[in-house]
Amino acid sequence: MEDELADPKSFVDYLLPRPIRKGLTGAGAAACLVGTVLTVSQITSSGSLGILTRSDFVNLGINIAGFALLLALFIADSDGEAKRVEERRAKKQAQIDAGYRETVTTTTGQSISKLKQVDDDWIIKRLDRWGKTERMPFLGPTKGALLRDLVREKDPQVNTAARRSVTRTQAHACFVLHR
Repeated sequence: MEDELADPKSFVDYLLPRPIRKGLTGAGAAACLVGTVLTVSQITSSGSLGILTRSDFVNLGINIAGFALLLALFIADSDGEAKRVEERRAKKQAQIDAGYRETVTTTTGQSISKLKQVDDDWIIKRLDRWGKTERMPFLGPTKGALLRDLVREKDPQVNTAARRSVTRTQAHACFVLHR
């Protein structure tokens, strides 16, 4: 049920999550089916249709209509659940393919996937992908790693007098590398 509450499509999904809706519609359909069977058995056991009242046939119609409606809602929710499971599976696989999620094995031997920790490499990859979609130049993961290693190796010291003389455009040009 936690998965259903993660990203509901409407207020109804918050108010009645899918497992609760399925339970209610399934129980309602079963109750209408029992009512239909009881009404039909009452009609057939009386022997003469002349003794039956109009309310017996109204009850039968209501029970049949209720059963059909609630069964249709139950089937629709079941189909929606299968569709949602497939969407979640495809989303997880896309995250694994993009490098946002990794597959790990638990101590019990079960294979699960979890989101990777956010670190320098993750941020650089994410910015690079975003830059490609928006046609903005960013450092890629390879250039970012090289630049990071170079800065660590050289350990540059900033001259405050020279720093004041650098314009904003020059500073921006130093950090944005074109491919």
